[in-house]
Amino acid sequence: MHSGGDLGAEEALALFRATADSVDLTIWTTDAAGRCTFVNRACLEFFGTTPERMAGTSWRSICHPDDADAYLREFDEATAQRRGFRAQVRVRRADGQWRWVETQAAPRFSADGDFLGLTGANPDVTDHRRREEAAAVLAAVGEDFAREESGLAALRGIARRVAAHTGADRVTAWAVEPGGGAAGPVLEVVADEPGGATGDDPPGPGPAARLRAGRVLVEGGDVLVPFVTGGRWVFLLRVRAAAGRRWREDELDLLADVVPRAYLCLVREREERAVRERYARAREVARQLQRALLPGSLPVLPRAETAARYLVAGGDGARAGGDWFSALVRPDGRLALVVGDVVGHGVTASAVMGQLRAVLEQRLADGDALPVALAALARTAARVPGASAATVCAAVLDPATGEVEHAVLGHPPPLVAGPGGVRRLPAGGAGPLTSSLTAPGALPPTAVDRLVPGELLLLHTDGLVERRGTPLPQRLEALAAAAARAAAPPGRAAGAVVDDVVTALLDGAVQDDATVLAVRPRPPVAPLRCGGPAVPSSVRRLRREVAAWLAAAGAGSRDRRLLALAAGEAVTNAVEHAYRGAPAGRVEVRARLEDDGAAVLEVRDDGRWRPADAHPGDRGRGLVMVGAAGSVRVDRGGDGGGEGTTVRVRRVLGADVDQRDPRGEDAGEDAGEDAGEDDGGARDDGVLAVRVLPAGGPGAPVPVRVRGPVDLESAPLLQEELLRAGRHGAVPLRVDLTGVTHLASAGVRALWAVRDAVGAGALALRAPDGTTAALVLDLVALPREP
Repeated sequence: MHSGGDLGAEEALALFRATADSVDLTIWTTDAAGRCTFVNRACLEFFGTTPERMAGTSWRSICHPDDADAYLREFDEATAQRRGFRAQVRVRRADGQWRWVETQAAPRFSADGDFLGLTGANPDVTDHRRREEAAAVLAAVGEDFAREESGLAALRGIARRVAAHTGADRVTAWAVEPGGGAAGPVLEVVADEPGGATGDDPPGPGPAARLRAGRVLVEGGDVLVPFVTGGRWVFLLRVRAAAGRRWREDELDLLADVVPRAYLCLVREREERAVRERYARAREVARQLQRALLPGSLPVLPRAETAARYLVAGGDGARAGGDWFSALVRPDGRLALVVGDVVGHGVTASAVMGQLRAVLEQRLADGDALPVALAALARTAARVPGASAATVCAAVLDPATGEVEHAVLGHPPPLVAGPGGVRRLPAGGAGPLTSSLTAPGALPPTAVDRLVPGELLLLHTDGLVERRGTPLPQRLEALAAAAARAAAPPGRAAGAVVDDVVTALLDGAVQDDATVLAVRPRPPVAPLRCGGPAVPSSVRRLRREVAAWLAAAGAGSRDRRLLALAAGEAVTNAVEHAYRGAPAGRVEVRARLEDDGAAVLEVRDDGRWRPADAHPGDRGRGLVMVGAAGSVRVDRGGDGGGEGTTVRVRRVLGADVDQRDPRGEDAGEDAGEDAGEDDGGARDDGVLAVRVLPAGGPGAPVPVRVRGPVDLESAPLLQEELLRAGRHGAVPLRVDLTGVTHLASAGVRALWAVRDAVGAGALALRAPDGTTAALVLDLVALPREP
């Protein structure tokens, strides 16, 4: 029998349970140990279970594995501490779906204050939580758009967030062409990582028609969300998941909200790309203008070594500047060097600079005395708009004696550096061109100095020494110190000295155009004399000796290639024709550097001259290749009677001009050519390598890479390997000649033979501009791909 008090508690409990069963909200109770003692009807229906399965601690299994540990820890702590708590957890509903519920629990106590357990309710907050998450995704998308540096990066961020939120395997953004066809994926995210082309096909005609109407389509596991503006379908977001994946309405709503933002990213990317392309075109125009207005090469003299460096303000290469320099050999054999500066940047400054440089070069080349030439320049500057405040420093060096005459008009004076230290030549006190020589007959003051052996004369513009925030005297001291260090080692190359000075002074940051021009007298370049038996193995050795001699003389890469090519062809001609029907004699190669900077190359044999073949076939290209190197003269004995043939080639040499920005770009016309050049064997192991790569698929050309020299010895091997790779015309070939270090006429004959055998359309030759192979193929009019 229960007491009246006990009967009241039982009645209260019954009333609570009846009330709980009447509401559409999951309600439950536990005892003081955390065991479930009651669940209401709504709870049983929500989970599709029975009171027995929820009793005790069995209810804990309804929690999502990823949430269970944290939730149950909070539940147990609240029970132990006899307090309420609030927490969210995913639970499995009767239909198998995981739903978010929020536990709202409060402690129960008896009239005596004893802890009886917890009473709680679990409202379903899934829809509210999804709305919050969707809002967070949209907010993050906006932040990505504002934060990312490019539209493509923002688009990648959107794709990653969509993939993470929906659990999709792949998110692809498609641009749509005006005609309505998808242009192909511009972005892919696979496993939350950006990738390249997806391989997905664009939507077919049926789906495309519905997408043009702005309808979201669900196909299998894919969702296709179009963006339509101005009555035109312009963008498509494709979200791919596992086949049969069921997409919720809230997920589709989110994708519909994301698509306009993704399209804005694409628009931004297109605008940025257009800006980059316009900038690249402007930069290329500036480069070409710069190269056209500045010397393409520097003189190579027997007794003087020159070097130059031109750097553009800002390091972006997009603005042609007003700095200029000249170096030329005068009629008396002396070397004239000039560095000038026109105020400003852009086309106007470059045009003014080009006019001034042309006038002064012409005067100096005609033999005018230095003061007379500068006075003529000043008169021209007074008539040219934009030439106001232009400055110039000019010097004339006698390489034989080291005597230097120089004049300075508002410009930094020259610097002399060598093993004995560094000194500045006097400035002379004259102002800029348009302010210092206004009086009729006025001539600028000049001064004479003499370079001792080992000293280097360095001319520069103020961009080398000026730096915002640093006093000019301090920068001039830094230049003197850098020049002293760089020029101290005896015999150091002028180019190396200039590079060290530029690196020390600018450290990659060019705030104004900077130009450096240097010259160092040197001992006369010794002539070359070498020879050997007129056999194929001599061709490569003698050609390399010529290339090494030219490199030591300071010749530029193009001159080295052309003269080494000419030497190889002339020696090859002696090997093949001079001693036909007789024991092989000798072939001799000589080269010398004349006072005006011309290299004279002579190849002589002792054979008997024979009339040319009546039907030479595919021969005769060797003479064309020799003629490309300079003026050619062939001395031979009388037909059938005289002995000995001498092929003489004369070419005025030029040293490469270094025009690039501080990041190492744009190193001039021949930049990068030396990577595969035959420079005396420095970069060529003398071995021809022909590598056949796997084809891209049925009918695709077979890729072949060729590296090394292709000459009289190796050309037959190249021809054989190419014919084998192409199955004698059965499959097309794409031959990459980028790595070819020498391409002789014998190699050209081999390529023509392969082309004739397989067909012109089945042989593609790749030779990028500036490579050895490109130079030769253009000479002989053999088609190539850049």
